Amino acid sequence: MAQGIRDGRNFGWDERVRQARLDMDADSEAEQYVKATVKSRTKLWKVMRVIELILVAFVAISVSQPAAPPAAPTADLSPAGKQQAYAIVGQWLKQGTLGATGVIVSWDGARIGAMSDGGKAVRTARHTFTVQTVAGRWFTVTDTVRLDTGMSVGRPAAAPLAIDETQSLIGAGADWPDTGGDLEHRSTVDTLLEQWGEAYAGRDADRLKTVVADQGNPNAVYQPLMLGGSVDVTVDKAAYLTKRGKKDKNTGHTDMAVAQVTIMVKSEDGSDAGGLTYDVLLGQPDGAARILAWGAPGTGPGLKEYSNRWHGTVIDKQTVANENQSAAQATPSPSAPVPSTDGTGATPTPSAAPDDDTDMEAED
Repeated sequence: MAQGIRDGRNFGWDERVRQARLDMDADSEAEQYVKATVKSRTKLWKVMRVIELILVAFVAISVSQPAAPPAAPTADLSPAGKQQAYAIVGQWLKQGTLGATGVIVSWDGARIGAMSDGGKAVRTARHTFTVQTVAGRWFTVTDTVRLDTGMSVGRPAAAPLAIDETQSLIGAGADWPDTGGDLEHRSTVDTLLEQWGEAYAGRDADRLKTVVADQGNPNAVYQPLMLGGSVDVTVDKAAYLTKRGKKDKNTGHTDMAVAQVTIMVKSEDGSDAGGLTYDVLLGQPDGAARILAWGAPGTGPGLKEYSNRWHGTVIDKQTVANENQSAAQATPSPSAPVPSTDGTGATPTPSAAPDDDTDMEAED
């Protein structure tokens, strides 16, 4: 009896305990299901939040980056048919159609067009040139080239062009930006610039090399203009550069300057042959001044040091003499008698070898 009371079997306690345990197990399974569901939904929420953050970051980066600028328009300096048009107009000018031999001064552009050849569409290019004749007249010449064959449609067309011949060869003066102050040792600098002008206009490359005294490359070559006659060099103005070079704390000047130099040229017979103007970049203007570079007026402050080094074959006095001799031999004097070779005793007219316009003249 006592044993039955202790284990509770006689009173049904074991069944109650078992049922309680089953109820506890059922509650545990429900809780685990709820927990698993909550955990799964939490993971899904986190994944969605991460995706949302990534999208927001992508949009922010896209908005913060500026839009790519549109491509800048570029000029086609060698359009279809340009070389053919140049050659055709050059040959045409040699024929003297404009009344005097003319030269092409500039190519002024081209326009693409279309024509028809037997019902077949043909693309063309109309190239326009500015031409000046020996007589001083100016023309606009247009040549139409077929792009499929490279041949000219008909002959070039010309229209007179009005040019103001009263314009002065010397324009208005202008100062450089970022410059200031007159050079303290102007006389020394002027002497160096005059030596440079004479050497540059002359025919002695060794003299020009000596005047420049290239410290970056002592073996560098500088090509003079190889002009004939004498020259007169003047220094129009000179100034310190304020935003280039090292500044001296005492004087406030930089160690770089720019000058404008004019070279007046005399022909072999002593007559006036006009002149040339250059900007010259100078180093150490307050000490041992040096020639660094030269270029057209207005370019001085931005010139690259020693950018005038010559990288081709040197043109010397002998080269010029050979060129002049070859030109003289290629153009026989009409006054020189030529022995007859046809047995008639007549003196034939001297002529040079046929040039490139022979075929064009035959077609005409």
